[in-house]
Amino acid sequence: MKKHLLNKYVAGHIKSIEGHLDSYKMDKEPESLHHLRVDIKKVKAILSFARDISGEKYNMKELKPLFHKAGDIRELHINIRLLGKLPHLPEKPIAQLKEKEKVLAQQFLKNIPRYIKNVRNFGKGISLPTLPGKKSINRYFKKQMNGANKELRNESREGAHRFRMRIKKVMYVYNALQKKLHIGINLNED
Repeated sequence: MKKHLLNKYVAGHIKSIEGHLDSYKMDKEPESLHHLRVDIKKVKAILSFARDISGEKYNMKELKPLFHKAGDIRELHINIRLLGKLPHLPEKPIAQLKEKEKVLAQQFLKNIPRYIKNVRNFGKGISLPTLPGKKSINRYFKKQMNGANKELRNESREGAHRFRMRIKKVMYVYNALQKKLHIGINLNED
């Protein structure tokens, strides 16, 4: 198996995060924040996989503030867009949300150099394990799918949200591994 597959995968997403920060600084398009957050989710998924196969914990403290601040702006943007589609909505609530979005965006833009530094520090500090055999990889996927099914049986809104997050994590890890290793998942394997 490829020795540095996980490290290369994370390094690629670190570069992508930096690119999205640069893009947002230039064009201030909320879509850049969306892509940035997806890259962070993919990194988080791989770190979860690495923790599961190695037992070592990986810290994402450098990326968490970036993820949350970008999410705050993105959430406001989506809410403004949705409210704007409603008929006869008073302008004041939308104007207040737009002002809040503007303030958060200005703060975010001011902090981009710090975010880039944190992202680079995170990338330099990560050293992930080599991949185990396919049997261990399949065991990881089976464990995650069992956990997802448990969340789905919860039948609550929170359970459905955790189910969705777990499925996305499984998809991100699977896509990262299968492209390079040509693996398939056998969830029936013991």
